[in-house]
Amino acid sequence: MQIFEKNRVFFILLFFSCAYIFLRAFNIVLMNKIFIYIGHTAIAVTLFFIFYKKNINFTVKILIGLFLGIFLSFILGKELSYYLIFGKIFINLLRMVVIPIVFASLFLGISSIHDLKKFGKLGISTFIFYTITTTIAITLGITLANIIKPGIGISIQTTGAVDLADITNKVQTLSVKDTFLSIFTPNIFKAFYSGNMLAIIFIAIFFGTANLKLKGEERNFLNNFFTAINNLIVKAIEYIIYHAPFAVFALSINIGLNSGLNTFISLSKYVLTLILGFSLQILLTYSLFLYFMARKNIFKILKEVFPVLLMAFSTSSSSATLPYTIKTGIEKLGIKKYIASFTFPLGATINMDGTALYQGVAAIFIAQAYNIELSLSSQITIVVMAILASIGTPGIPAVGIIMLTLILQSVGIPVEGIALIIGLDRILDMIRTSLNVTGDIVCSLVIDNKFDT
Repeated sequence: MQIFEKNRVFFILLFFSCAYIFLRAFNIVLMNKIFIYIGHTAIAVTLFFIFYKKNINFTVKILIGLFLGIFLSFILGKELSYYLIFGKIFINLLRMVVIPIVFASLFLGISSIHDLKKFGKLGISTFIFYTITTTIAITLGITLANIIKPGIGISIQTTGAVDLADITNKVQTLSVKDTFLSIFTPNIFKAFYSGNMLAIIFIAIFFGTANLKLKGEERNFLNNFFTAINNLIVKAIEYIIYHAPFAVFALSINIGLNSGLNTFISLSKYVLTLILGFSLQILLTYSLFLYFMARKNIFKILKEVFPVLLMAFSTSSSSATLPYTIKTGIEKLGIKKYIASFTFPLGATINMDGTALYQGVAAIFIAQAYNIELSLSSQITIVVMAILASIGTPGIPAVGIIMLTLILQSVGIPVEGIALIIGLDRILDMIRTSLNVTGDIVCSLVIDNKFDT
Protein backbone atom coordinates (compact mmCIF):
# COMPACT_ATOMS: atom_id res chain seq x y z
CA MET A 1 0.00 0.00 0.00
CA GLN A 2 2.88 2.33 0.82
CA ILE A 3 4.43 1.65 -2.59
CA PHE A 4 1.12 2.59 -4.25
CA GLU A 5 0.88 5.84 -2.26
CA LYS A 6 4.40 6.88 -3.29
CA ASN A 7 3.86 5.99 -6.95
CA ARG A 8 0.16 6.75 -7.33
CA VAL A 9 0.54 8.63 -10.62
CA PHE A 10 2.65 5.86 -12.11
CA PHE A 11 0.15 3.11 -11.24
CA ILE A 12 -2.76 5.15 -12.60
CA LEU A 13 -0.90 5.67 -15.88
CA LEU A 14 0.08 2.01 -15.95
CA PHE A 15 -3.57 1.01 -15.52
CA PHE A 16 -4.72 3.23 -18.41
CA SER A 17 -1.84 1.98 -20.58
CA CYS A 18 -2.65 -1.68 -19.93
CA ALA A 19 -6.37 -1.03 -20.51
CA TYR A 20 -5.64 0.64 -23.85
CA ILE A 21 -3.29 -2.17 -24.96
CA PHE A 22 -5.86 -4.82 -23.95
CA LEU A 23 -8.65 -3.11 -25.92
CA ARG A 24 -6.42 -2.62 -28.98
CA ALA A 25 -5.38 -6.29 -28.83
CA PHE A 26 -9.05 -7.12 -29.52
CA ASN A 27 -9.32 -4.28 -32.07
CA ILE A 28 -11.67 -2.22 -29.88
CA VAL A 29 -11.56 1.54 -30.47
CA LEU A 30 -13.56 3.97 -28.32
CA MET A 31 -14.12 7.59 -29.40
CA ASN A 32 -11.70 7.03 -32.29
CA LYS A 33 -8.79 9.51 -32.30
CA ILE A 34 -9.37 10.91 -28.82
CA PHE A 35 -9.20 7.39 -27.39
CA ILE A 36 -5.97 6.71 -29.28
CA TYR A 37 -4.36 10.01 -28.19
CA ILE A 38 -5.19 9.39 -24.51
CA GLY A 39 -3.95 5.80 -24.70
CA HIS A 40 -0.64 6.69 -26.31
CA THR A 41 -0.09 9.61 -23.95
CA ALA A 42 -0.51 7.24 -21.02
CA ILE A 43 1.92 4.75 -22.61
CA ALA A 44 4.53 7.45 -23.34
CA VAL A 45 4.48 8.89 -19.81
CA THR A 46 4.55 5.38 -18.27
CA LEU A 47 7.62 4.53 -20.35
CA PHE A 48 9.26 7.75 -19.19
CA PHE A 49 8.65 6.77 -15.55
CA ILE A 50 10.17 3.32 -16.10
CA PHE A 51 13.20 4.27 -18.20
CA TYR A 52 14.29 7.26 -16.12
CA LYS A 53 13.58 5.91 -12.65
CA LYS A 54 16.87 5.93 -10.71
CA ASN A 55 16.30 2.88 -8.50
CA ILE A 56 15.90 0.44 -11.44
CA ASN A 57 19.05 -1.34 -12.66
CA PHE A 58 20.27 -0.08 -16.04
CA THR A 59 20.39 -3.58 -17.59
CA VAL A 60 16.87 -4.28 -16.34
CA LYS A 61 15.69 -1.05 -17.99
CA ILE A 62 17.19 -2.12 -21.31
CA LEU A 63 15.55 -5.55 -21.05
CA ILE A 64 12.19 -3.93 -20.25
CA GLY A 65 12.57 -1.64 -23.26
CA LEU A 66 13.49 -4.53 -25.53
CA PHE A 67 10.60 -6.80 -24.57
CA LEU A 68 8.04 -3.99 -24.38
CA GLY A 69 9.03 -2.81 -27.85
CA ILE A 70 8.66 -6.30 -29.32
CA PHE A 71 5.42 -7.03 -27.45
CA LEU A 72 3.70 -3.74 -28.24
CA SER A 73 4.82 -3.80 -31.88
CA PHE A 74 2.87 -7.01 -32.48
CA ILE A 75 -0.25 -5.53 -30.82
CA LEU A 76 -0.23 -1.87 -31.84
CA GLY A 77 1.77 -2.16 -35.07
CA LYS A 78 2.10 1.06 -37.04
CA GLU A 79 0.57 3.09 -34.21
CA LEU A 80 4.05 3.02 -32.64
CA SER A 81 5.89 4.15 -35.76
CA TYR A 82 6.35 7.67 -34.41
CA TYR A 83 8.70 6.24 -31.74
CA LEU A 84 11.12 5.12 -34.46
CA ILE A 85 12.52 8.63 -34.80
CA PHE A 86 13.97 8.39 -31.26
CA GLY A 87 15.77 5.19 -32.19
CA LYS A 88 17.24 6.82 -35.29
CA ILE A 89 18.36 9.87 -33.29
CA PHE A 90 20.08 7.56 -30.79
CA ILE A 91 21.96 5.67 -33.52
CA ASN A 92 22.95 8.93 -35.20
CA LEU A 93 24.35 10.25 -31.90
CA LEU A 94 26.39 7.07 -31.41
CA ARG A 95 27.72 7.23 -34.96
CA MET A 96 28.57 10.88 -34.38
CA VAL A 97 31.07 9.95 -31.66
CA VAL A 98 32.49 6.78 -33.29
CA ILE A 99 35.15 8.45 -35.44
CA PRO A 100 36.41 10.95 -32.80
CA ILE A 101 36.73 8.28 -30.09
CA VAL A 102 38.44 5.80 -32.43
CA PHE A 103 40.90 8.34 -33.80
CA ALA A 104 41.73 10.03 -30.49
CA SER A 105 42.09 6.82 -28.45
CA LEU A 106 44.12 5.04 -31.14
CA PHE A 107 46.39 8.09 -31.65
CA LEU A 108 47.05 8.21 -27.90
CA GLY A 109 47.54 4.46 -27.78
CA ILE A 110 50.23 4.56 -30.47
CA SER A 111 51.92 7.53 -28.79
CA SER A 112 52.20 5.57 -25.55
CA ILE A 113 53.63 2.34 -27.02
CA HIS A 114 57.07 3.52 -28.21
CA ASP A 115 57.90 -0.02 -29.41
CA LEU A 116 56.59 -0.16 -33.00
CA LYS A 117 57.58 -3.83 -33.37
CA LYS A 118 55.18 -4.61 -30.55
CA PHE A 119 52.42 -2.72 -32.32
CA GLY A 120 53.11 -4.63 -35.54
CA LYS A 121 52.68 -7.89 -33.64
CA LEU A 122 49.45 -6.53 -32.17
CA GLY A 123 48.04 -5.81 -35.63
CA ILE A 124 49.05 -9.19 -37.09
CA SER A 125 47.75 -11.13 -34.06
CA THR A 126 44.40 -9.34 -34.16
CA PHE A 127 43.92 -9.88 -37.89
CA ILE A 128 44.83 -13.60 -37.63
CA PHE A 129 42.45 -14.10 -34.69
CA TYR A 130 39.54 -12.46 -36.50
CA THR A 131 40.21 -14.50 -39.65
CA ILE A 132 40.33 -17.77 -37.69
CA THR A 133 37.07 -17.16 -35.80
CA THR A 134 35.28 -16.04 -38.99
CA THR A 135 36.44 -19.20 -40.79
CA ILE A 136 35.25 -21.36 -37.89
CA ALA A 137 31.89 -19.54 -37.83
CA ILE A 138 31.00 -20.03 -41.49
CA THR A 139 32.31 -23.62 -41.49
CA LEU A 140 30.12 -24.32 -38.46
CA GLY A 141 27.11 -22.75 -40.20
CA ILE A 142 27.56 -24.80 -43.39
CA THR A 143 28.10 -28.01 -41.38
CA LEU A 144 24.90 -27.51 -39.36
CA ALA A 145 22.89 -26.65 -42.49
CA ASN A 146 24.10 -29.85 -44.18
CA ILE A 147 23.19 -31.94 -41.12
CA ILE A 148 19.82 -30.35 -40.20
CA LYS A 149 18.77 -29.58 -43.83
CA PRO A 150 16.43 -26.66 -42.97
CA GLY A 151 15.61 -25.94 -46.64
CA ILE A 152 14.17 -29.39 -47.43
CA GLY A 153 10.39 -29.19 -47.87
CA ILE A 154 10.20 -25.39 -48.15
CA SER A 155 7.58 -24.29 -50.69
CA ILE A 156 9.06 -21.57 -52.87
CA GLN A 157 5.74 -20.81 -54.56
CA THR A 158 4.05 -19.73 -51.31
CA THR A 159 6.75 -17.23 -50.36
CA GLY A 160 6.03 -13.52 -50.76
CA ALA A 161 7.90 -11.52 -53.36
CA VAL A 162 10.69 -9.14 -52.54
CA ASP A 163 12.16 -6.22 -54.43
CA LEU A 164 15.54 -7.64 -55.39
CA ALA A 165 16.45 -4.61 -57.46
CA ASP A 166 16.94 -2.56 -54.31
CA ILE A 167 19.25 -5.20 -52.83
CA THR A 168 21.21 -5.74 -56.06
CA ASN A 169 21.80 -2.01 -56.47
CA LYS A 170 23.50 -1.90 -53.07
CA VAL A 171 25.96 -4.67 -53.94
CA GLN A 172 29.33 -3.61 -55.20
CA THR A 173 31.79 -5.93 -56.90
CA LEU A 174 34.01 -7.43 -54.24
CA SER A 175 37.62 -6.46 -54.89
CA VAL A 176 40.38 -7.16 -52.43
CA LYS A 177 42.56 -4.70 -54.36
CA ASP A 178 40.02 -1.87 -54.01
CA THR A 179 39.50 -2.64 -50.33
CA PHE A 180 43.26 -2.55 -49.75
CA LEU A 181 43.73 0.70 -51.69
CA SER A 182 40.87 2.38 -49.81
CA ILE A 183 42.96 2.12 -46.64
CA PHE A 184 45.56 4.48 -48.10
CA THR A 185 43.17 7.30 -48.88
CA PRO A 186 44.50 10.44 -50.63
CA ASN A 187 41.85 12.54 -48.89
CA ILE A 188 41.74 12.43 -45.09
CA PHE A 189 38.52 14.43 -44.88
CA LYS A 190 36.76 12.11 -47.34
CA ALA A 191 37.72 9.10 -45.19
CA PHE A 192 36.22 10.78 -42.13
CA TYR A 193 33.13 11.92 -44.04
CA SER A 194 32.43 8.49 -45.55
CA GLY A 195 33.21 6.64 -42.32
CA ASN A 196 35.88 4.46 -43.94
CA MET A 197 36.97 2.79 -40.70
CA LEU A 198 39.98 0.97 -42.16
CA ALA A 199 41.32 4.25 -43.54
CA ILE A 200 40.63 6.06 -40.25
CA ILE A 201 42.51 3.38 -38.32
CA PHE A 202 45.46 3.70 -40.69
CA ILE A 203 45.46 7.53 -40.44
CA ALA A 204 45.44 7.36 -36.63
CA ILE A 205 48.31 4.83 -36.64
CA PHE A 206 50.27 6.85 -39.21
CA PHE A 207 50.03 10.16 -37.36
CA GLY A 208 50.41 8.49 -33.96
CA THR A 209 53.69 6.97 -35.18
CA ALA A 210 54.82 10.33 -36.58
CA ASN A 211 54.01 11.92 -33.23
CA LEU A 212 56.66 9.69 -31.62
CA LYS A 213 59.33 11.55 -33.63
CA LEU A 214 58.30 15.02 -32.48
CA LYS A 215 60.14 16.95 -29.79
CA GLY A 216 58.95 17.30 -26.20
CA GLU A 217 56.71 20.40 -26.29
CA GLU A 218 55.03 19.63 -29.61
CA ARG A 219 54.46 16.02 -28.67
CA ASN A 220 53.06 16.95 -25.25
CA PHE A 221 50.73 19.50 -26.82
CA LEU A 222 49.25 16.90 -29.22
CA ASN A 223 48.97 14.29 -26.46
CA ASN A 224 47.18 16.76 -24.17
CA PHE A 225 44.90 17.88 -27.00
CA PHE A 226 43.79 14.38 -27.95
CA THR A 227 43.52 13.38 -24.28
CA ALA A 228 41.06 16.24 -23.81
CA ILE A 229 39.16 15.18 -26.95
CA ASN A 230 39.07 11.58 -25.74
CA ASN A 231 37.78 12.57 -22.28
CA LEU A 232 35.16 14.84 -23.85
CA ILE A 233 33.86 12.06 -26.10
CA VAL A 234 33.77 9.57 -23.20
CA LYS A 235 31.61 12.01 -21.24
CA ALA A 236 29.38 12.53 -24.29
CA ILE A 237 28.98 8.75 -24.63
CA GLU A 238 27.80 8.57 -21.01
CA TYR A 239 25.08 11.12 -21.79
CA ILE A 240 24.01 9.20 -24.90
CA ILE A 241 23.98 5.79 -23.18
CA TYR A 242 21.80 7.23 -20.38
CA HIS A 243 18.94 7.26 -22.90
CA ALA A 244 19.63 3.73 -24.15
CA PRO A 245 16.58 2.01 -22.54
CA PHE A 246 14.13 4.31 -24.33
CA ALA A 247 16.13 4.00 -27.57
CA VAL A 248 16.15 0.19 -27.29
CA PHE A 249 12.36 0.28 -26.94
CA ALA A 250 12.05 2.43 -30.05
CA LEU A 251 14.45 0.29 -32.08
CA SER A 252 12.89 -3.04 -31.10
CA ILE A 253 9.53 -1.90 -32.51
CA ASN A 254 10.96 -2.73 -35.94
CA ILE A 255 10.70 -6.44 -35.13
CA GLY A 256 6.91 -6.40 -35.09
CA LEU A 257 6.68 -4.00 -38.03
CA ASN A 258 9.05 -5.94 -40.30
CA SER A 259 8.79 -9.58 -39.15
CA GLY A 260 5.47 -11.38 -39.00
CA LEU A 261 4.82 -14.28 -36.62
CA ASN A 262 3.60 -16.47 -39.49
CA THR A 263 6.90 -16.02 -41.33
CA PHE A 264 8.82 -16.84 -38.18
CA ILE A 265 6.86 -20.06 -37.59
CA SER A 266 7.08 -21.29 -41.21
CA LEU A 267 10.86 -20.88 -41.21
CA SER A 268 11.38 -22.11 -37.66
CA LYS A 269 13.81 -24.89 -38.71
CA TYR A 270 16.00 -22.33 -40.48
CA VAL A 271 15.88 -19.98 -37.48
CA LEU A 272 16.69 -22.78 -35.02
CA THR A 273 19.67 -23.83 -37.16
CA LEU A 274 21.04 -20.29 -36.98
CA ILE A 275 20.42 -19.95 -33.25
CA LEU A 276 22.16 -23.30 -32.65
CA GLY A 277 25.11 -22.11 -34.73
CA PHE A 278 25.33 -18.80 -32.86
CA SER A 279 25.16 -20.64 -29.52
CA LEU A 280 27.88 -23.12 -30.46
CA GLN A 281 30.13 -20.30 -31.69
CA ILE A 282 29.89 -18.72 -28.23
CA LEU A 283 29.87 -21.85 -26.04
CA LEU A 284 32.57 -23.73 -27.96
CA THR A 285 34.72 -21.42 -30.10
CA TYR A 286 34.78 -18.32 -27.91
CA SER A 287 34.69 -20.26 -24.66
CA LEU A 288 37.73 -22.37 -25.60
CA PHE A 289 39.70 -19.39 -26.90
CA LEU A 290 38.98 -17.44 -23.72
CA TYR A 291 39.83 -20.29 -21.40
CA PHE A 292 43.05 -21.49 -23.02
CA MET A 293 44.38 -18.11 -24.24
CA ALA A 294 43.13 -15.67 -21.59
CA ARG A 295 42.11 -17.84 -18.62
CA LYS A 296 38.66 -16.21 -18.63
CA ASN A 297 35.19 -17.65 -18.09
CA ILE A 298 32.84 -16.94 -20.99
CA PHE A 299 29.76 -16.73 -18.73
CA LYS A 300 31.34 -14.15 -16.42
CA ILE A 301 32.36 -12.07 -19.44
CA LEU A 302 28.88 -12.26 -20.97
CA LYS A 303 27.39 -11.09 -17.67
CA GLU A 304 29.69 -8.04 -17.62
CA VAL A 305 29.02 -7.04 -21.23
CA PHE A 306 25.32 -7.96 -21.36
CA PRO A 307 24.17 -4.32 -21.77
CA VAL A 308 26.57 -3.95 -24.73
CA LEU A 309 25.13 -7.05 -26.41
CA LEU A 310 21.60 -5.72 -25.86
CA MET A 311 22.69 -2.48 -27.48
CA ALA A 312 24.14 -4.38 -30.44
CA PHE A 313 20.94 -6.41 -30.70
CA SER A 314 18.76 -3.30 -30.72
CA THR A 315 20.82 -1.19 -33.13
CA SER A 316 21.80 -4.05 -35.49
CA SER A 317 25.05 -2.14 -35.95
CA SER A 318 28.45 -3.01 -34.50
CA SER A 319 29.68 0.42 -35.58
CA ALA A 320 26.91 2.25 -33.72
CA THR A 321 27.62 0.13 -30.63
CA LEU A 322 31.38 0.73 -30.88
CA PRO A 323 31.70 3.68 -28.45
CA TYR A 324 29.88 1.74 -25.72
CA THR A 325 31.88 -1.42 -26.50
CA ILE A 326 35.20 0.42 -26.10
CA LYS A 327 34.05 2.10 -22.88
CA THR A 328 32.86 -1.20 -21.37
CA GLY A 329 35.97 -3.08 -22.49
CA ILE A 330 38.29 -0.60 -20.78
CA GLU A 331 36.26 0.14 -17.64
CA LYS A 332 34.61 -3.22 -16.85
CA LEU A 333 36.91 -5.80 -18.44
CA GLY A 334 40.17 -3.99 -17.75
CA ILE A 335 41.42 -4.16 -21.34
CA LYS A 336 44.37 -1.82 -21.89
CA LYS A 337 43.32 1.38 -23.64
CA TYR A 338 45.77 1.12 -26.55
CA ILE A 339 44.61 -2.44 -27.27
CA ALA A 340 40.87 -1.68 -26.98
CA SER A 341 41.25 1.37 -29.22
CA PHE A 342 42.72 -0.86 -31.93
CA THR A 343 40.99 -4.25 -31.67
CA PHE A 344 37.41 -2.99 -31.27
CA PRO A 345 37.35 -0.58 -34.27
CA LEU A 346 39.12 -3.15 -36.43
CA GLY A 347 36.68 -5.83 -35.27
CA ALA A 348 33.67 -3.65 -36.08
CA THR A 349 35.05 -3.45 -39.62
CA ILE A 350 36.44 -6.89 -40.45
CA ASN A 351 35.11 -9.28 -37.80
CA MET A 352 31.70 -10.56 -38.89
CA ASP A 353 31.43 -14.00 -37.29
CA GLY A 354 27.65 -13.82 -36.88
CA THR A 355 27.18 -12.53 -40.41
CA ALA A 356 29.51 -15.19 -41.87
CA LEU A 357 27.69 -18.00 -40.03
CA TYR A 358 24.35 -16.63 -41.21
CA GLN A 359 25.55 -16.43 -44.82
CA GLY A 360 26.71 -20.06 -44.74
CA VAL A 361 23.39 -21.34 -43.37
CA ALA A 362 21.34 -19.08 -45.67
CA ALA A 363 23.22 -20.15 -48.81
CA ILE A 364 22.78 -23.86 -48.06
CA PHE A 365 19.14 -23.28 -47.03
CA ILE A 366 18.28 -21.55 -50.31
CA ALA A 367 20.13 -24.20 -52.33
CA GLN A 368 18.17 -26.97 -50.56
CA ALA A 369 14.89 -25.12 -51.18
CA TYR A 370 15.71 -25.08 -54.93
CA ASN A 371 16.91 -28.73 -54.81
CA ILE A 372 20.42 -27.66 -55.85
CA GLU A 373 23.21 -30.03 -54.85
CA LEU A 374 26.28 -28.02 -53.87
CA SER A 375 29.62 -29.72 -54.42
CA LEU A 376 32.43 -29.57 -51.87
CA SER A 377 34.26 -27.02 -54.04
CA SER A 378 31.12 -24.81 -54.15
CA GLN A 379 30.83 -24.93 -50.37
CA ILE A 380 34.52 -24.05 -50.02
CA THR A 381 33.85 -21.11 -52.36
CA ILE A 382 31.08 -19.95 -50.00
CA VAL A 383 33.54 -20.07 -47.08
CA VAL A 384 36.18 -18.07 -48.97
CA MET A 385 33.68 -15.51 -50.29
CA ALA A 386 32.17 -14.97 -46.83
CA ILE A 387 35.62 -14.36 -45.32
CA LEU A 388 36.53 -11.89 -48.09
CA ALA A 389 33.13 -10.21 -47.78
CA SER A 390 33.71 -9.58 -44.08
CA ILE A 391 36.90 -7.59 -44.73
CA GLY A 392 36.03 -3.93 -45.17
CA THR A 393 32.30 -4.55 -44.88
CA PRO A 394 30.75 -1.73 -42.81
CA GLY A 395 29.09 -2.71 -39.54
CA ILE A 396 25.67 -1.36 -40.52
CA PRO A 397 22.15 -2.85 -40.42
CA ALA A 398 21.19 -5.33 -43.20
CA VAL A 399 24.72 -5.55 -44.63
CA GLY A 400 24.53 -9.37 -44.29
CA ILE A 401 21.64 -9.70 -46.75
CA ILE A 402 23.48 -7.43 -49.18
CA MET A 403 26.67 -9.50 -49.12
CA LEU A 404 24.64 -12.74 -49.28
CA THR A 405 23.51 -11.71 -52.77
CA LEU A 406 27.12 -11.67 -53.93
CA ILE A 407 27.86 -15.07 -52.35
CA LEU A 408 24.81 -16.69 -53.98
CA GLN A 409 25.87 -15.38 -57.37
CA SER A 410 29.38 -16.81 -56.95
CA VAL A 411 28.09 -20.41 -56.68
CA GLY A 412 25.12 -20.19 -59.04
CA ILE A 413 22.31 -20.16 -56.46
CA PRO A 414 19.28 -18.09 -57.60
CA VAL A 415 19.40 -14.66 -55.97
CA GLU A 416 15.59 -14.72 -55.95
CA GLY A 417 15.90 -17.20 -53.09
CA ILE A 418 16.54 -14.27 -50.76
CA ALA A 419 12.75 -13.79 -50.88
CA LEU A 420 12.51 -16.88 -48.67
CA ILE A 421 14.32 -15.27 -45.74
CA ILE A 422 13.95 -11.51 -46.21
CA GLY A 423 10.94 -11.34 -43.87
CA LEU A 424 13.03 -12.52 -40.94
CA ASP A 425 16.18 -10.61 -41.77
CA ARG A 426 15.58 -7.79 -39.31
CA ILE A 427 15.45 -9.93 -36.18
CA LEU A 428 18.24 -12.25 -37.40
CA ASP A 429 20.37 -9.21 -38.17
CA MET A 430 19.96 -8.14 -34.55
CA ILE A 431 21.07 -11.57 -33.27
CA ARG A 432 24.11 -11.89 -35.56
CA THR A 433 25.24 -8.35 -34.73
CA SER A 434 25.32 -9.37 -31.05
CA LEU A 435 27.52 -12.32 -32.01
CA ASN A 436 29.79 -10.03 -34.05
CA VAL A 437 30.31 -7.78 -31.03
CA THR A 438 30.86 -10.80 -28.76
CA GLY A 439 33.64 -11.88 -31.11
CA ASP A 440 35.23 -8.43 -30.88
CA ILE A 441 35.18 -8.63 -27.08
CA VAL A 442 36.68 -12.14 -27.00
CA CYS A 443 39.46 -11.13 -29.39
CA SER A 444 40.28 -8.03 -27.35
CA LEU A 445 40.52 -10.07 -24.14
CA VAL A 446 42.77 -12.68 -25.78
CA ILE A 447 45.03 -10.04 -27.34
CA ASP A 448 45.11 -8.09 -24.07
CA ASN A 449 46.30 -11.21 -22.25
CA LYS A 450 48.94 -11.85 -24.94
CA PHE A 451 50.29 -8.30 -24.61
CA ASP A 452 50.32 -8.28 -20.82
CA THR A 453 52.96 -5.58 -20.43
